[in-house]
Amino acid sequence: MDPKFIRVLGNILQSDSVADKNGTIWIFPVQRLVLAVFCILLCALSKNAVFTVAVIAVELVRTALLPGERIAGVLRRPLLAAAFTALIMIPAAAMGYPATLGNVTLKVFESVLVLVLLNERVSWKDLTGAFSALHLPDVFVYTLDGTVRYLVILGRFCTRLSEAVRLRTFRKTNWRKSGAGGIMGTVILKSNEMTSAQYEAMICRGFRGSYHVSSLRCRRWKDLNTAGKILNLLYACLFPALLLFFITAR
Repeated sequence: MDPKFIRVLGNILQSDSVADKNGTIWIFPVQRLVLAVFCILLCALSKNAVFTVAVIAVELVRTALLPGERIAGVLRRPLLAAAFTALIMIPAAAMGYPATLGNVTLKVFESVLVLVLLNERVSWKDLTGAFSALHLPDVFVYTLDGTVRYLVILGRFCTRLSEAVRLRTFRKTNWRKSGAGGIMGTVILKSNEMTSAQYEAMICRGFRGSYHVSSLRCRRWKDLNTAGKILNLLYACLFPALLLFFITAR
């Protein structure tokens, strides 16, 4: 277990850094979330590759509109997922079902690409706000939000510990002497300490299971200007358009 693996853990789920810079949300995050799930569901139900390829083409156009330094990061994840899927589907192609390999690989690529683009457009704070807007149970939203935030905190803690170990190491060491076990043990102890502190804080504040999310910077229709309302209406029209194309493509 090389210390470089610990550095990878330090970069887990830091999606809050992609929040909108000007503080204005033109399209409601709940619409983006529902459309992404709806698109993935339709692609999973499609019986041929026409619908999936068309969705991938549209998503690639959206990817091309991103800044150049972010395009490579966006495409890397769906390509890796598609390559892994193709690898495990090779037996199906060898047994005489090559179409299955292509369809499943395309669907995996489309699903991961849609989720990655959703992550690029919507910060984690707004995404948990979208879950709350969909009236999901407060316990589910709180658990999901708290888990991801603590993963980020512990990931940064891992990064600092890894850098401290590497700065104090003056020779090449194998995984048995790299200190990775000590780092992971320290992180586990730190997580237990943070869990106890959070539990005590919740008890002191009289937590009763209700979790109010106020991260959406524009959660009401009347807060939008004219351009925002038009964009949201056009975005809502994508639902029937996708469904109509799905029916005709079958």
